Amino acid sequence: MRPSRPKSWGMAEFDMWRTCSGAIPIQSSKAATILSNCPATKQPVGSEKKGGRKTASLGQPGLVQAVEAAVATHTAGSPVDKNMVWTNRSPRQIAEEVAAEGFSVCADTVRRILTEDLELGLRQAEKEVAGKTCAFREEQFEHIARRRKWYERRGWPVLSLDTKKKELLGDFFRPGRAYTDGVVRVLDHDFATHASGLLLLCDCGGSNGNRQHRFKEDLADLAYKLRRPIEVAHYPPGCSKFNPIERRMFCHVTRILQGVVLRSIQVARDFMARTTTASGLKVIVEVARHTYERGRKATAEFLNEMPIRCGKLLPQFNYTARA
Repeated sequence: MRPSRPKSWGMAEFDMWRTCSGAIPIQSSKAATILSNCPATKQPVGSEKKGGRKTASLGQPGLVQAVEAAVATHTAGSPVDKNMVWTNRSPRQIAEEVAAEGFSVCADTVRRILTEDLELGLRQAEKEVAGKTCAFREEQFEHIARRRKWYERRGWPVLSLDTKKKELLGDFFRPGRAYTDGVVRVLDHDFATHASGLLLLCDCGGSNGNRQHRFKEDLADLAYKLRRPIEVAHYPPGCSKFNPIERRMFCHVTRILQGVVLRSIQVARDFMARTTTASGLKVIVEVARHTYERGRKATAEFLNEMPIRCGKLLPQFNYTARA
């Protein structure tokens, strides 16, 4: 009797009836060939269409070309990337024009053709191009980076300063949505202690701009009270988004206020104080009780004495308020 030896077995499937199938064992050397040629064992593809009627673009030859022609005269190109195009026509407008040519099409079908066949996406413009140019832009950024490292090595404070846009208090509309069990109705019309110094980062616009003498006078008063010099470095014009307070705090404060009706200063304070991030941001909100006069100008005494020492590099952007 010949000694038995183990054999490798595979399984081949065969159809017995519409709703019944069976399997027979076969050797593995033959299984690979049979399995690869057997339609019943074909692995289904996730994106493979399982049946139903054909899409409108396949069922109506020329439909894709008609949609492409409809947007051709209303398609703009990007001045930066010649391969980028967009159209300002809505799917409904395109569907009406194509239907007039004899095609049976709706806005949803046009939307699918735009995205899948013509590879156009629904996107929003991103604010990345600086509206202003500065001849010393890179030089000032390098200076700010050096000064930040200088202060950080000594453990001295580096502060970022800016003034957030005004928020209307009262029953005024605010962009954004919030979960609610009713309709929110509003008015229909809108109206460092141990350090020997500190570094203050600001942009060039607003009340804390580099040309605001009133800001510099208040800064000099603060330096005198703290008995410490305050070094100021302004980001170049058009670069305010690089100011740390813009991207690290103000964007999250704006997010927390979306859809909130600021009916009082207390509501605004409470919601702003809730601003947190997963990386550990916490916002301390303090309501200013002092009434500030509008339209203040620098005093003649300050302008005559000018206790501000301008830096050697780009003095229009860099200066120090002496203690």
